[in-house]
Amino acid sequence: IEITIYKDDECVLASNSHRAKWKVISPSGNEAMVPSVCFTIPPPNKEAIDTANRIEQQYQNVLALWHESHINLKSVVSWHYLTTEIETVRASNVASIKTLLPGEHQQVLSNLQSRFDDFLEDSQESKIFSVADIAQLEREVNVCKQYYQELLKSAEREEHEESVYNLYISEVRNIRLRLENCEDRLIRQIRTPLERDDLPESVFRISEQEKLKKELDRLKDDLETITDKCNDFFSQAAGSPSVPTLRSELNLVIQNMNQVYSMSSIYIEKLKTVNLVLKNTQGAEALVKQYETKLCEEDPLTADKSNIENLMGTLKQWRSEVDEKREVFHSLEDELQKAKAISDQMFKTHKERDLDFDWHKEKADQLTERWQNVHSQIENRLVSLKTVDKTKLSSRVYKIISLHDTVQSRCAMMRP
Repeated sequence: IEITIYKDDECVLASNSHRAKWKVISPSGNEAMVPSVCFTIPPPNKEAIDTANRIEQQYQNVLALWHESHINLKSVVSWHYLTTEIETVRASNVASIKTLLPGEHQQVLSNLQSRFDDFLEDSQESKIFSVADIAQLEREVNVCKQYYQELLKSAEREEHEESVYNLYISEVRNIRLRLENCEDRLIRQIRTPLERDDLPESVFRISEQEKLKKELDRLKDDLETITDKCNDFFSQAAGSPSVPTLRSELNLVIQNMNQVYSMSSIYIEKLKTVNLVLKNTQGAEALVKQYETKLCEEDPLTADKSNIENLMGTLKQWRSEVDEKREVFHSLEDELQKAKAISDQMFKTHKERDLDFDWHKEKADQLTERWQNVHSQIENRLVSLKTVDKTKLSSRVYKIISLHDTVQSRCAMMRP
């Protein structure tokens, strides 16, 4: 670039790195390389130099102040980020931690440590934070780390407890469903009357209930096992919020198990007792029918003295047999008393009424009455025969024969 410079023009020296030509800026603002011989350099201006030095010093002061302010502000920003991170950790709880993914747990601690490291670096030259302030912040960071680690352990413990709770509550509810099924089957059997005088049906019912009892035994063993597990869980996780629910459901199942097991045991005893009652009833009925048939099929009475004596001998023999076989009815009565006791226990304990006992009691009463009639008829016939006056046998024979006919007609009416 060519420029024109006139005498006495003042130019600005941009560079004098070349001896022959200097780079100058003309008054018009143009820049060019001009021979150095064209210029003269005025002597230094002391006042200007002082002013320049003063300005330079002020600039350095301002620059130092700016640097100090920058360092202080940077440390304050780092402190703010650190305290925010501390407050975030302090505000954490088990519920909030459980919503985080596994990798995010360590990220929280990593962010806290990173913020603290940044603060330590940024506060090295800061005049705002003292050594005591930094030490206090370090203690707070360590406390936060410890607190967060405890939260992680608590969350892990709660997750484990929740997992155990879900497993145990599932087992308890499964046992409850199986128990309810057994209870329904048991009550249905209790409320279904036995077939009357059906001994095979009674044996079959006992067999079915014994199978159900074995099923309840297995179920009871399973319940005892899960009860032991739950008790261990209750002692280890006493503060868990899931404990009351699990304890409540377990206690209900245990209570129901005790009721159903007791009902099953009583019902089996009842079936076995009824079975014995039924056997004794059938034996007693066969015995009653045997002697009723004998009485109704007795040989015809004649006026022959030997016939009367033979008849009296037969009646005495029957009376002796009847007295000996009275034990059959005593056994039947004993079994009925046992059946009544079990029936009363069933109603008192479980409010379930025995639909079979009344029928068996009525049947036993009828048999007892018929057996007493048999004994009475034998006694009456013996008395009638004994009253025959041997000297008036011929005149009384007709009356005895009439009595025999009357008894035969009663036997026909007495047959079931």
